[in-house]
Amino acid sequence: MTPLFKSLALPGSDQDDATGRRTPEGPSRESGARKIACWKAAAKARGVSPASSAWLDALRAFLLAEVVLGHLAAIALPELPVVAERRDGFAAFVLIFRLTTRFGPQAAYLFVFLSGFFVGGPLLAAALRGEAARFPDFARRRIARIAPALWIALAIGATFDLIGVHGLGGGEIYERQKAYDFLHAMTATNFVGNLLCLQPTFVGVFGSNGPLWTLGYIVQFYFAGLLVSRALARPALFPVALLGCALVAGVVLRPEWAALFAIWWLGALVRNVSPGASAERWGLAAGFILFVAANRAPPLASILLCGAAGVLLLSWASARTAGPPQLLTRVARAAAELSYEGYMTHYPAAFFIYVAFFGEIAGDMATFLRFLSATLLTVALLSVATQRAARATSRIFASAL
Repeated sequence: MTPLFKSLALPGSDQDDATGRRTPEGPSRESGARKIACWKAAAKARGVSPASSAWLDALRAFLLAEVVLGHLAAIALPELPVVAERRDGFAAFVLIFRLTTRFGPQAAYLFVFLSGFFVGGPLLAAALRGEAARFPDFARRRIARIAPALWIALAIGATFDLIGVHGLGGGEIYERQKAYDFLHAMTATNFVGNLLCLQPTFVGVFGSNGPLWTLGYIVQFYFAGLLVSRALARPALFPVALLGCALVAGVVLRPEWAALFAIWWLGALVRNVSPGASAERWGLAAGFILFVAANRAPPLASILLCGAAGVLLLSWASARTAGPPQLLTRVARAAAELSYEGYMTHYPAAFFIYVAFFGEIAGDMATFLRFLSATLLTVALLSVATQRAARATSRIFASAL
């Protein structure tokens, strides 16, 4: 039987992406405490090759498409039982579209896993070397990266929601949504809480922007992950005990938070190991099967299945020596670069377009395609504008912090 993972990555002379220092190569045959010491001395978050990066871009683009298209279907397409009696092309279209875009929750879970891979991986590598990441430096980088785009996206979403409710008189539509009451989620407490990424642990999401629950968790995991990494790097009884109590409380009081934090750390671990032959050969197919199966599982089981799928998919991608075809690479990179902004802005924009120009569930394919094309174009323009404004603001943030 071939192993899923070979070992912790022990690079020789590559620069460490957290400290900039070079790390010595550890001996290849060690055991027990000596081998653990070797890992701590040489651990480094495994670099991502250009080919692997291209496949990861393709994965992020696929996950973004699942989230966005699934939400557009939920907004403007009839439910499957409604069209079950019809035997026309539109019924077939609804069936295919809904069945292929129903994986939005699982896509969100994999975004959490990817966050652990990219952000948690270097934290874990530093902890294994016994180096505690400095809170001010880490917080400065994360805030400068996240806050500008988030605040701009929140302002955009609030503008759409307020115009939709008060300008267009769509309060009733905003109020009677299945997921939750959009209208009564438009509170000052939720808005400020979302600015601070406290959703959904301490406050609800603001207005119609339900997808922001994912971002709130991810930012909370950044700083919880930092605390865990510091405890691993420099263990001391009282801080470790206090942190352990907090994590146990999280498991008891909010199991979803704990399960997602677990797969965030699983992503960090994958960044620090080399894939074995099994993952290199079968990871793509096996990961996709688990991803699909997770859609039929209860929420907590679905999260954990998505973590296992993430291990297989990223291990497969990390082992690639050639990227996707050039056209797919370009399209995937463009989508992946805008995935953060698109994720945060798409739902308020889509729901506003639905309220302003449609107002009822599509009864034919042409109506839905008009809604689809108008929304995707709007979201693309908003994502580009948000990204450009956020980059300019990030430079100001970076200099101020």
